[in-house]
Amino acid sequence: MAKTIIYIVAAGVLALIGFDGYLAATAQASAHTIIELVVGAGAILAFAIAAFIKTVSGSTSWGICWPKRGWKAEVNAKLSGLNSLELDLESLKSKYETVDAQCDELTARLDALDTIDSTGPEPESWVATINTKDGNGKLVKVYDLPPEDTRDEAIEAARGSLVARECEGNPVEDARITLTPVYGA
Repeated sequence: MAKTIIYIVAAGVLALIGFDGYLAATAQASAHTIIELVVGAGAILAFAIAAFIKTVSGSTSWGICWPKRGWKAEVNAKLSGLNSLELDLESLKSKYETVDAQCDELTARLDALDTIDSTGPEPESWVATINTKDGNGKLVKVYDLPPEDTRDEAIEAARGSLVARECEGNPVEDARITLTPVYGA
């Protein structure tokens, strides 16, 4: 019943605006008629825009033109969330700076160790030792190889020895290679 009344009133308003439009188009309209036409067309345009917004936004109520109740609480909750995220970001930034400083310190220590190694006496030779691990994870010496002039030669000799033992059918289980520098007296 309410929809029927709305449709009847809407049809009457449209008819009135149509008649006012006809009078304005044929230059028979008075000032009152023109004002009536402008106000009626403005009202219809406003309802059309509101209906369009309601349709596009998917809202089920006509209260879209007015602020939603409790919007201040929602805004405050969003701001609180943003503040929390900002604090988390600051905390992460602080942790990153701490880790970065620790990495710089470790790099400086490694550089210092490289300097110590390069300024010390050079060994005359290197002895490679083939080891294995016992049940407790400790290294157990299996055998030594003859001394080599450089570290790289000692490592290559140890790898070659392990490959040869494997080919003979006598592999070293869980093999580990250690190098020992030999200094002259």
